[in-house]
Amino acid sequence: MKIKTEDIKKIQDSLNFMKSNPDLKINDYTVEDFEDLFSKLIEYTKKLEELEFEMFSVKRKTEKTFKEVKSISFRVRKLVVGYYGEDSKEVKELGLKAKSEYKNAPK
Repeated sequence: MKIKTEDIKKIQDSLNFMKSNPDLKINDYTVEDFEDLFSKLIEYTKKLEELEFEMFSVKRKTEKTFKEVKSISFRVRKLVVGYYGEDSKEVKELGLKAKSEYKNAPK
């Protein structure tokens, strides 16, 4: 749930209005209750923004690291094919298809 700035402003205005008009009462909430809940909302909102920023940062680091690790993995696979040969057991152990397993492979 994304809380909009304009919604926070409306809530703040309502709270301020209740504070300045003590005759205005709601049966199940006091001004103090409302103020406490509003404070919690602000606290939770700030915490959520901090966590979202942290998540964004972690996602960027993850994507960068993934690209680097994937590149290394690709190079290892190419190295194994080049070093052991296209039809070697090492190629199969790595989970790659041996050249002889392809349909159009020369026999």
